[in-house]
Order: sequence, then C-alpha cells, then structure tokens
Amino acid sequence: LARFEETLARRRAYAARLRQFVERHLPGSFAPQVVPAGVKSNFQNLALRCQVPDGSNIADVSAEFLRHGVEARRYFDPPLHRLAQYRGRFDLPNTDAVYASLLCLPLHDQMSEATLQRVEAALRATAETFCR
Repeated sequence: LARFEETLARRRAYAARLRQFVERHLPGSFAPQVVPAGVKSNFQNLALRCQVPDGSNIADVSAEFLRHGVEARRYFDPPLHRLAQYRGRFDLPNTDAVYASLLCLPLHDQMSEATLQRVEAALRATAETFCR
C-alpha cells in the first residue's frame, strides 16, 4: 500500500498513452472506453470497442492481436442477461452490440516501453487487417 499511488499513476499513464494512440491514429477502428468528466478510473481493464467488419467476429479480432504478440481478452463474458437464470427474460440489443465488439487490452503497472510499443504495433496491424 505504501506504493499504491505511484502504481496507480503508472497504470493511468499507460492507459492514457494507449487511449491517445487509438484516438489519434485509429479513430475509425477502435473506440476506447469513455471515462466521464470528473471520474478517475483505476483502469483495471482498458476496454476498446472494435469495428468488426461483416464476415468477421470479435474472436477473429482477438486472434489477430495474438498473432502480433498481444493477448486482447474478452471480459464480461457472457453478458449477465445471457446467463442461464436470465436467458430469454431480457432483450438488450445495445448490450449485445457492445458485447459483440468489446475487447480489453493488457494493462498492468509494470509495462516496459517495448511492451507499450508492441501493443501500439498490434493495434495498428489489427486495424489494417480488419478496418480497411
């Protein structure tokens, strides 16, 4: 806990860098999670909505990231309304659309410059493959 603020600051800085990279270089390919004004995220996850072209799905996008050395993962899987106890009770098309396009990038508090550059390169390569 003595280094908590320092650790959190690094994590936020890494998230800010990756978010800015996406917003500057790949705005039509990925949309980073929105952090409302006045809110400070701890960036447990760094979620991106991916523009998935027809004929592909989010698993294809995830596999492309992995091909470039980055494990982009699905979290929140499945959405709660798809769990057995809720199945068929709710029609949530917006939730389904977000779920079908959401991946989380790796993010932790000890990312090296080489790791950050690899994530940025994977973002660019994946966008070139899926968002032409």
